[in-house]
Order: sequence, then structure tokens, then C-alpha cells
Amino acid sequence: MTGIVGMIIPFGRTMDLVYAIGGCLLFSGYVVYDTYNINNRLSPDEYIMAAISLYLEYVLCSFVLLHISNT
Repeated sequence: MTGIVGMIIPFGRTMDLVYAIGGCLLFSGYVVYDTYNINNRLSPDEYIMAAISLYLEYVLCSFVLLHISNT
């Protein structure tokens, strides 16, 4: 979103950092929610797909953390 909006309204490093921290908090919430689903709601047959989903969320969260460290 900052790419398209950033072409019209240039953002500084502070706004980029705010978006990165917001993304990190969002993906951390997804990790907590999926962990809850794995423990309480899913049957043993669905654990593989849940583990893949959890892994992808960790990867996305690490990309956001890399973005924060780059800013």
C-alpha cells in the first residue's frame, strides 16, 4: 500500500517504520490465533495444513522484522 500511495504522497522513514511495526503486530496476532486453532479446534488429520500455515506466518513475520531492521 505504501508503494502506490507513496508515489502520490511521499512518506518518510517514520511512516515506513509505523507500517512495518503494524505488520509485525498483525502477523504476530495471526500466529497466536493459528496456534490456538491447532491446540483446540483441529483434528489430527488437519495438523499438517495448520503447521504449513503457521510456518508461512513465521516467514512473513520475519520479512516484516527484516523491513524494520532495514529502516
